[in-house]
Amino acid sequence: MAKPDARIYEEVVKQANIHPDETLFFDDLKENCEAAEKLGIHTFQNVKFDDWLSLRF
Repeated sequence: MAKPDARIYEEVVKQANIHPDETLFFDDLKENCEAAEKLGIHTFQNVKFDDWLSLRF
């Protein structure tokens, strides 16, 4: 399995015993983020190397 195949996200959720709606997925590719979002996973597309530094929780 490999991104952006939905099966990889499903397997991670299952093996990690996590809830998609409580999960944040980071990736630099839009198609990978979109695939995760379809399963209810929150995403952040890190376009530039340190974009994630601007996140506030």
